[in-house]
Amino acid sequence: ESTTPRELDWGFLASRQYDAQGNLRWKALGPLYENVRTPQGGRMWAFRPFYSAITDPERDWRMRECLWPVFTGRDLHDERSWRFLLAFYTDFDVHDPGGRYRFWIFPIYFQGRNAAGEPYLGVFPLGGKVYDLLGQDEVRFILFPLSMYMRVKDAERQDYLWPILSWSWGGHVDRFRVFPFYGRAVYPDRFDQRFIMWPFWSDVRSTTMQRTGHGYVLFPLWGHVNMSNER
Repeated sequence: ESTTPRELDWGFLASRQYDAQGNLRWKALGPLYENVRTPQGGRMWAFRPFYSAITDPERDWRMRECLWPVFTGRDLHDERSWRFLLAFYTDFDVHDPGGRYRFWIFPIYFQGRNAAGEPYLGVFPLGGKVYDLLGQDEVRFILFPLSMYMRVKDAERQDYLWPILSWSWGGHVDRFRVFPFYGRAVYPDRFDQRFIMWPFWSDVRSTTMQRTGHGYVLFPLWGHVNMSNER
């Protein structure tokens, strides 16, 4: 005797059917309840809008949601993460108690440990140090915007009274700015850019083999560009 569940369709009240991928899909009370089982052992079930969960043993992946977007959680291989409103937590290896993790309440509180095992703590805007924030490898600040330091690989930047006073060095380009009075960016053997009383005066000198020459703008009165490939 076959043990394959029979399909049924009671309209809005309940249904049990196989979809095109061979998954057995249960539904009840319209979109409120859904339960899906795959031939590979995966499962999705939901009682909307209160809770839903997905399990995929092939990818070693599990996700759950509660009153979305209030809470979401995810397990992927050895990594576990969750979010509750603006609080985020990620443990990058649940089997390593001294490994990398982060617990952030964005944008106020930042705590964690980076990949090198260095702990960090930051409370915005009072002060602290944070790794891997908004594309930056490292961010340090004291009474922001009073002082802020940022680093991406070997490119570093120091700001005081952001965005007024700023220095950047490393990463090929050196920059200095006292906004909006004066600023300059120099990339040796490529370009030298400058502004004075931005946006009224800006000029550039390019020294690359493909683009050699200079240009300037006295906004909004006059501008001129004279390059080897453009005029």
